Amino acid sequence: MRAWISSEFGDLLRIREVDTPEALLLGPAQQQLVRDRFRLGVLDLRQAILARDERLIRSEEGALEALLARYFDPNQAGVVAALAQLRATAAAAMPAPPPSLDETLGALRATRSANSG
Repeated sequence: MRAWISSEFGDLLRIREVDTPEALLLGPAQQQLVRDRFRLGVLDLRQAILARDERLIRSEEGALEALLARYFDPNQAGVVAALAQLRATAAAAMPAPPPSLDETLGALRATRSANSG
């Protein structure tokens, strides 16, 4: 069937196999909603980083990767770059433990003695 179609229609009709058919079924309005959802996910990831919530960082990273894999072509350079940046950001954002109370009090005492002396 494919050979007959290509011989009859030539370059007028091109048949391609698509790994993610959901992406093709989206109209322009839905495509914009997917892009907006990705932007909001990036903002949620930023908030998780600021809150130093490792569980939420991993959760948001996984959700964003799944969104990119489902609705975008993983072979495009922009998608590959976005995935790499997403993974690098989440890896670099591992929260450092907050300073202990003793460390904080020691820093305050040191600052106070430096200012008064």
